[in-house]
Amino acid sequence: MMKQFFKNFSALRFVKNGNNKTITVEEFESKHKEAGIAHYNDSIYFAGISDEGMTFVTRMSFRNKKLNENWLKIHIPGEGIWGFENRGMIEGEGFEQGKLKYTCEKPGKNWRIQFEGQVFQEKKYYQISLDLKWKSKQPLINFEKTGVSADQIAFQIASREWNYNIVKQLNDLRRKHYEQAGEIKGVITWKRKKHKVEMKGIRTHSFGLNSWKDWERHFWFTGLLDDGRILHNGIVDYYLVNDLKSGFVSRDEKLITLVKTPDFSQLNFKEDSSSDFSYKVRERGGETEKIVLIKMLEFFPFVMDEVYSIRQAKARFTYDGVKGLGIIEMGLALKKPIR
Repeated sequence: MMKQFFKNFSALRFVKNGNNKTITVEEFESKHKEAGIAHYNDSIYFAGISDEGMTFVTRMSFRNKKLNENWLKIHIPGEGIWGFENRGMIEGEGFEQGKLKYTCEKPGKNWRIQFEGQVFQEKKYYQISLDLKWKSKQPLINFEKTGVSADQIAFQIASREWNYNIVKQLNDLRRKHYEQAGEIKGVITWKRKKHKVEMKGIRTHSFGLNSWKDWERHFWFTGLLDDGRILHNGIVDYYLVNDLKSGFVSRDEKLITLVKTPDFSQLNFKEDSSSDFSYKVRERGGETEKIVLIKMLEFFPFVMDEVYSIRQAKARFTYDGVKGLGIIEMGLALKKPIR
């Protein structure tokens, strides 16, 4: 009993100590490179979602001692999904690979997303051009400070057998991560026709050590409600430690942690087939559970280092009866069995 109490206390201290460093918005918005550190990774992502029009997802990852990663996939109504992943493109100074470029114009507020080149659908390809402006609608949400529960993470860590290697590996799993909600406006040129677009926007940025072989499975959902709130739920199973959760509802500077969120066993979906599912959550300070109903629409699949599969989807959803649009992501290891 005393040994477990000590582990619980030490694990909580370990987690909270990792959250003490203050990082400025300018640092958050910068590209991070740690030359010589294997598996160091800076990953930045944007999604533009519209109810009936075009929806796109795009990501760049800058990696040490491995090829960089890049995504661009776009759903064009009536024409399906077009795009590419992990093309060999020359890295630029900032967030730039080939003709895919994200430019921070005002930290925490404004970005520009640009691409000009070919996108593919099986053996077909066409030229596309994106020139889009991101404008924030909510503050940055720093997951180390507010997005995750230190108590819950400490509980999962304390349940493991401890030794020096475990502590070192836990340190390696630490990453800086933020998310933000906004709007995207601009022009997408498709088949020589310019389309003015207005979209709801989600973006993320994370940096630190990452190796896809360490991932077992994960679930990530960020949705923008019609009343202006953000809803987030996440679960990650690493092979080292599992059931790491994040969950909150946020509007402006007010963030409410979700103190009850589902386990994988309680999620009524399968990573490779489901399109509709639901789960229950409870807000901190709330007495009743609220239902999240999700309908997945267009799918954007990716394979990471040939060991991990990711499937993103545009999703319509309701939270306690309020409608919204979001992006859902499910990941599953390809070469190791689920426990």
